[in-house]
This record gives sequence, C-alpha cells and structure tokens, in this order.
Amino acid sequence: MENFGRRARTFGLGLMFWLGAAAAAGSALARQGGAVSDVTVRGALTALRHYNAVEHRLLAGDPADLPAPELLSHWKDLAGLRARLEQLDARGALARLRGEERILLRHELALLLGQPIDVAGTRGEYVEDKIREAADERRENLLAIARLANQSLDFAITSVLGVRVAIESARGD
Repeated sequence: MENFGRRARTFGLGLMFWLGAAAAAGSALARQGGAVSDVTVRGALTALRHYNAVEHRLLAGDPADLPAPELLSHWKDLAGLRARLEQLDARGALARLRGEERILLRHELALLLGQPIDVAGTRGEYVEDKIREAADERRENLLAIARLANQSLDFAITSVLGVRVAIESARGD
C-alpha cells in the first residue's frame, strides 16, 4: 500500500509537469500567431499589454540599433492579436463590454493605434524585402484593428501610418 502512495504522487507530479508544458506550448503558439488559445476579453487585454510593452521596449532605444529579427517576430504577434480581437468582435463581446474592461481595452488600443511608428530601416542580415513585406502586413493588421475599434468600441481613428481608415459606428450614427 505504501508503494501505491508513492506512485500516485509521482503520477500527480508528472501530470502537473505535462499540463504545465502543454500550457506553455499553447501560449508560445498563440504568441507566434498560430492558434489563438485564450479568446476572452481578459486574454486579449493581456496580449495587448504585452504587445505594447514590447513595442515600447523595442522603440525606446536607438532606431539605428533596432534588431530586424526581433522586430519581425514582434510584428508577427500582431496578426494573432488581430485574430483574437476579430473573434471577440464576431461574438459581439466587444460591443457588450462595460465598465473597467471597456476602459482598459480602449486604453491599450489607443496606445497601439495612437501613434504607431513607421520604421525606416533596421540593422541585421535580413533582406530589405522581408522588412518591407512585414511592414505592409503590420500596416494591414493595424488598419483592421483600427476599423474594428471604430466599429465596436466607438473610436474615431481616421488614419494609421498615413493610410485612411473608414469611420463607422456599430449603431449607425
């Protein structure tokens, strides 16, 4: 009987390790723009905060020292963030937001869309075409997020990185 208790504890520890590893793999996949694992308002808010913090850290230093691989990886995360927000919007979760969650989400979106910085050049071994391609994809993601914010969260964003955004209201105002 004593041996059974040890096996049960070992199994429990193994299960906890496996579940922790699975959760870590899932969050890593979500960060890479793969399957969106946490499609809740709180999950989107956490992802927005993380994205904004990384963007601030990347752009706080000397623009001449901006590492291209890290920048490209960061911009890929925006596609996952966009997918999360679009799924929430499709379910009507963004339009139904009230109180503190609405304020916090609008704040993080304002930081993201308020004055995005266009990158003129980077340092690294990546080809200029990759940077240009990623910048175009980033612009499209930002435009889609801006349209979503205008429609579902009562923003009035007119342009992102020099590209005009249609202003629409969910209520048809």
